[in-house]
Amino acid sequence: MLSHDMDPHRIVYLDVNYLSNLAKARSNYSPEDHDSQFWSLLFDDIREAVLADRVACPELDLQRDEASFDSRIEPVVWEILGELSLWLEFRPSERIMQQQIEDAAFRFMGKELPERESWVVAFRSDPQEAVARRMQALGPVKVHLSWSPRIVEHDRRVREKGRDTREGLLKLPAHASFRKELLAQKVGLVDHILGRANMQMILEQWQSDQPRDRAIGLDNFSKLKERWTRLRQMGLVDVSEAVRFLNSDELLNAPYVDIFSSISAVIFKNYKDRTPKGSDSYDLKTLATVLPYCDIVTTDGFMKQVLVEELHFDRKYTCRVFSCSKSDRVAFQELIRQLE
Repeated sequence: MLSHDMDPHRIVYLDVNYLSNLAKARSNYSPEDHDSQFWSLLFDDIREAVLADRVACPELDLQRDEASFDSRIEPVVWEILGELSLWLEFRPSERIMQQQIEDAAFRFMGKELPERESWVVAFRSDPQEAVARRMQALGPVKVHLSWSPRIVEHDRRVREKGRDTREGLLKLPAHASFRKELLAQKVGLVDHILGRANMQMILEQWQSDQPRDRAIGLDNFSKLKERWTRLRQMGLVDVSEAVRFLNSDELLNAPYVDIFSSISAVIFKNYKDRTPKGSDSYDLKTLATVLPYCDIVTTDGFMKQVLVEELHFDRKYTCRVFSCSKSDRVAFQELIRQLE
């Protein structure tokens, strides 16, 4: 989390629920229950706070991915992302996860972390830099919303295919105690990132009759190879030591692993009868990515309940969490207006 005492900006993550409502208000796509006036005013409040260097709204790769599932407002969501982020971006979610893995390996081996600016792990540029300086450094930039429906549809099918695997991480059998369930979720997630489960998935993709699946398998193998290459370069060469690292506290308590696995454990421990939503996989990956680096995060009502009421992660990661409910979005607006 970024310090409130020294940093002028509050880092705000807007999930697709908020972005979609902002886009609907702008595009006049207004069902009867949609409060267009509120969302238009909220956009103005956020934009004013961004330009006044009170908040920063970095863009995350997953926002555009998830927005593409509603083609009616997808281009408008992209437009709003650009206007609020002003070219401030998180690093890709997988890169943030990889950096946390590498930091965990340094700690596991008893080595000092490399010297770097605190923002480098999560962001492409300093989120505390004044907007005017960031825009001046960029120079003249042309914004292109260059996408083709065929490419978007292809990416959508690829993501649907990948979603089955991600949701599989949420199907481990529940154990008698939450601690056992949490440990099982953490070990399972690490196995899907660095271990045998990842390799088994890759082999299944390679053996598929579909060229697209084989291409995805090749890409996943390249990522797995790159992860282990980096760890070996850092000094994690011995096989037995590498196995110990996969089960180490340093790795199992890395923020991404901790958040993703804790949410999964709560869902399977306390909400066994809940029908999973298609957006759950995105919510898990997004929250695991952004929560440690934001002051304010928006998400859906169920995920807020898990984060705040069940896990108390708003306190652990010092982050205000808002849902899209009427009371929450009004409270979010008031907070944005009151920031100095």
